[in-house]
Amino acid sequence: LYDARVANKSYKVVFSSSFLVNESGQTLDLDYNLRSRKFKEAISNSCVIESTIATELLLNECIIPNLGAAMVDRSLYNEVDGLSTSYKVLADWDFWLKCSVSSGFIYIKSPLNNFRQHNTTIRSSIKTELQLDELYSIFTEFKDKNNSLTLYDLNKSIGFLFWGMVTPISIGNFMDVLWLSIMSIKFHLTLPLFIYWGALSILLKKIIRKLHKR
Repeated sequence: LYDARVANKSYKVVFSSSFLVNESGQTLDLDYNLRSRKFKEAISNSCVIESTIATELLLNECIIPNLGAAMVDRSLYNEVDGLSTSYKVLADWDFWLKCSVSSGFIYIKSPLNNFRQHNTTIRSSIKTELQLDELYSIFTEFKDKNNSLTLYDLNKSIGFLFWGMVTPISIGNFMDVLWLSIMSIKFHLTLPLFIYWGALSILLKKIIRKLHKR
């Protein structure tokens, strides 16, 4: 990380890919393999990520979920006032978004550390609703401070992130579909997306039922 930073001094954030490991330290996968299509389309190898691209990617997913795989220039850390104490789960996401306004990132595709996956991590043990509350707060605050982000962008970003977070627990359960609909309204998401999620949840429910009957 240090060598990459020295070679690209105008970029103040460097991060790498990580091995995903379980509680026993066994390698499960490479985190790059689980990245979104948007991330993979933008980044296929080690490279520099310009500030605007980093922001765009961060509005789609937290591209640095493992703080241990990153190095940040102290001047940038101080500029954005470090990690916020207002968030229990997503302070890192908020931090990287703020950093992306002032600096591009350097990405090293080679995995340089292990990222442990288990059911007792902070993010795994915190209720989805709290995570969504934090996410909405982070994105709305970011929008207020950065005029380039429109309300449509905000709705779209939160919408698809929201769908990705709740889909695993919402499929096949009417009450979860109802909860999904209520949460869509709570977070002021656009009606077309709200209808889309509800319809997709019901469709997936029917597909799963058919598969179970086979």
